This record gives sequence, structure tokens and C-alpha cells, in this order.
Amino acid sequence: MIITAQYRLLPRKAQHRALEEILEVERLLYNPQTKAESDIPFYRNQTRTLLSSNILIDSSKTPGLIIDTLAFRQDVVKNRPDDVRKVVRAVGQAVDYWRQNPKDAVAIMTKGLGGWLKEPKDFEEALSGATLYGIADNRLFMGTKAKPGPMYQIKVTLLDSDPPIWRRLRVPGKTSLARLDRIIQTAMGWTNSHLHTFTAGGVVYSEPSGEWETPVRNERRARLEQIAKEEGEAFIYEYDLGDSWRHQVLVEEVWAGTGDDEGPVCLAGERACPPEDCGGVHGYYETLERLRDPDDDEHEQTKTWIESMTGGPFDPVAFDLEAVNRAVRRFR
Repeated sequence: MIITAQYRLLPRKAQHRALEEILEVERLLYNPQTKAESDIPFYRNQTRTLLSSNILIDSSKTPGLIIDTLAFRQDVVKNRPDDVRKVVRAVGQAVDYWRQNPKDAVAIMTKGLGGWLKEPKDFEEALSGATLYGIADNRLFMGTKAKPGPMYQIKVTLLDSDPPIWRRLRVPGKTSLARLDRIIQTAMGWTNSHLHTFTAGGVVYSEPSGEWETPVRNERRARLEQIAKEEGEAFIYEYDLGDSWRHQVLVEEVWAGTGDDEGPVCLAGERACPPEDCGGVHGYYETLERLRDPDDDEHEQTKTWIESMTGGPFDPVAFDLEAVNRAVRRFR
């Protein structure tokens, strides 16, 4: 997938059209028999649009923008790599031509639109807030195999736990917050049974829902590298808004990725994750006190309950790094 254009502050005439296309994804329908008739080596005779509910890329890295993309199905990439390269190369050539010959390009594209914006001046106005993306722009935005983007070492600590319950993770900076939620859940040992939020810089991110009473941004459209850009920055991950398991996520290190260390890994950690639904940190320590005291009236009941929750005897100091990484591996 590549980005073809991004738009900001579209004039009113173009707004309706742009909103209709915000979830539209272009894919290749290449016909080797079709000869491009345009003076600009573009791909308009080789593509059509496909509505998709899967978000391939969004404007979270550049807030306020609408992004157009050109995507190729996996089977097309596998079976017709030369055709894919030709189309991608054509996009790059088209953007180069546009930048070098803006008036000619506007005239060509106005003619090719087929009725949306009939006059070059209207088309030029519609593109007044547009930035066309060439190949180099795409590499910078999304990274490449040779330069996959930044890698992060983060430390996730359950706040108010004493001694601290924590995990140290290595994750790509391009990881979405939705994916980071699953990685943290798995590394900590939670069961993903409750709502969660990320809070960074006063902004709250989570799964979209009409039930939120305060403004919440879509976590699928935000990346780790956007909300914490430098070493030493931290944000809050809260799980189970009833029990309120609040975690500090601290950025310990940031470095340029090499392509060999792209997937998430748990590097270290200490102590077991508390069982679900035990009343938050304070409730957890009260539970441990009852477990340690065989004379407590609720000892046996608590022991039976906690073993049913954790699948066996509970050891609060246990931490199995190999087991955690076996579970985290599925996110690589």
C-alpha cells in the first residue's frame, strides 16, 4: 500500500466528495492490454475503488488530514509483482510530473475526472490544500525494510503496586495503541475482559463507542511514536475502569530500527499479574493478606476463588519470561 495524496482544509465544493471517499481504498485492476492515453504517466485507467471496513492507514500521524491510498491485494502482490512495481513507479513519475508541470497536470486531471470538477480552476482550488505523495514521501511516512522506523523500549508498571509489578517491552514505534493494548494485556497477564484507556498529554484514547461520556479518540488511529516521542516521556494505560488498574508506560529508550527487531518482545519483568476483579490494587493486597493468614475467616473462600481465576495455586512473585514471550510472539 502507498499513500497517493493527503488533503487539508478542502473548499466547500470538494468537502462532500472528500467525505464520501474517506474510507475508500484504491486497488489495482491492471490490464496489460490497456495503454495509458494520458500525457501524464498516471494509473487512472488501471484502478477502481473498493470500499473497505478495514483501516489500512489513517490520518492519525498527520491530524486533520484526509488520506487517499492505493492498495494491492496480497495475492496480486504475490502473483504479479512486476505489475505492482510498474503502477507504483507510475505514481512516483506522476507526482514528479505534477510538481514540475502543475498547470499541465491540473488540465490533464480535470479532463480525466469525468464530471466532478469540470473546470481547471475548480480542480486547482480543490487541490489547494492537497499534498501529493511520491515514493520518497511514502518511504519517509511508513518506513521501509531497510529503515523500518523507530523502536521503543518501554517499562509498564502497575501504579501503587509495592513492590512494583512491571514489564519491560520492546515494540515498534509504529505500533497502534489498539495493538499496544493487546501487547500490554498479554505481557502483564490480564485477560482483556474489561474496557481500557490510554491517556497522554491530556488526550484519552480507546475503542470507539457511543457510551463514552467524555471525548475519546480512536486508539486504532494513534501510534506509540505519536503520543510519546522521546526518552523519558510517559503516559497512562488504565485497564478495567471499575477496579482501575492504572499503569505507567515509560519510554526508556528510542533507537532506529534495523529490520531485524521489528516485533514486540518482553525483555524482563517482575511479579505476577493480580487476578481479575479483585477490587484494584488495594483489594489485591487485601486478598493476599487473607491468603497468607490460614486463620482468616475468608481464607479458604479466597483461596478457592483465586485459584479458579488463575487456574491453580497463585504465587504473587512468579514471573515466567519464556511463557510471556510465547504469548507475545503472535503479535510479531
